[in-house]
Amino acid sequence: MHAYRKNHYEELGVSRNADAEAIRVAYRTLAKQLHPDMADDDEAALASTEQFVRIQEAYDVLRDPAKRRQYDEERSRLSA
Repeated sequence: MHAYRKNHYEELGVSRNADAEAIRVAYRTLAKQLHPDMADDDEAALASTEQFVRIQEAYDVLRDPAKRRQYDEERSRLSA
């Protein structure tokens, strides 16, 4: 595991104790804003794609209870 791992909660703009609905709403809101198809030009599309991939990764981890539990455990070990 890497010494540094993205903070998925910060990526989605939710607290660590956010429930599944709050995570889903935050993801959908950001996905609508950052989807590459919404970009005006190629440069903006590239930047949007990078951001979109990060929020997708965060959502994939936080929406699954088992993955979220494992992620939280790893983060707490790294911060200890």
